[in-house]
Amino acid sequence: MTVAEYNTEVSRCQRQLSWRMACALAPMFAALGVAGIVRYNNPDLADILAPIIMFAVGFPIMLLGFVRADRTYRNFPALVCPHCDGNLSRMKSVIIATGNCPNCGRRVLVDSSIGT
Repeated sequence: MTVAEYNTEVSRCQRQLSWRMACALAPMFAALGVAGIVRYNNPDLADILAPIIMFAVGFPIMLLGFVRADRTYRNFPALVCPHCDGNLSRMKSVIIATGNCPNCGRRVLVDSSIGT
């Protein structure tokens, strides 16, 4: 893979990751909105229901979204090291400068200008 191909794949991965992170945060904001509505409509139940809504509903869904977002790079085979299965979407500047995987140190980019 060349540096240009690597940059293209990293850009695609980062765009998809941005959307997934936004979708991971959305349930927490939705739960916050529902808790606000409950607090406004029924102040007596708000002390009991608001934390339940926030942490029993919104928080687990948000965590699942973060786990899914963290695995985004697996959808891009070009961003997985062929030698150690390490994530090549992180430490972009090191990978471009050396052409090597930051995890195992083996060559992952093929370009004549790397390392000179």
